[in-house]
Amino acid sequence: MSAQRMRNYRSRVRAASALKTPDGCRMSDLLSETLEVPAHYLGDRKACHFCGALLWRQETTKICCHNGKVSLERLPQPPEVLLELFTSESSDARIFRKYIRTLNNALSLSSVKVGESSQNSGFQPTVIIQVRL
Repeated sequence: MSAQRMRNYRSRVRAASALKTPDGCRMSDLLSETLEVPAHYLGDRKACHFCGALLWRQETTKICCHNGKVSLERLPQPPEVLLELFTSESSDARIFRKYIRTLNNALSLSSVKVGESSQNSGFQPTVIIQVRL
């Protein structure tokens, strides 16, 4: 990279880091994860008497279980290894919790089944991906 291009690049980076969001936060603070945001109290929550979901004051029981008409099975207990990563204070568990979103994004397509299919429509895409949850 030439010296002039490098100076232009650095100038743009400085300008971008000086930008502020509508609420007055500096973008550089947001991007460097050093911004401290004070806690907000959003009000008391009430439990749905049908399913136990916690609802805000403005929400009704129609939003969670449609007044008891919808009943979902409880989720199974996670495997012991995964439960340990979520609850332990070991260094591995702390790293796992810190990067859980990144790990999920990286592995989200690792178990997708991809197969070839023949279509008679004349259009032949390179890959057809069918995802089933």
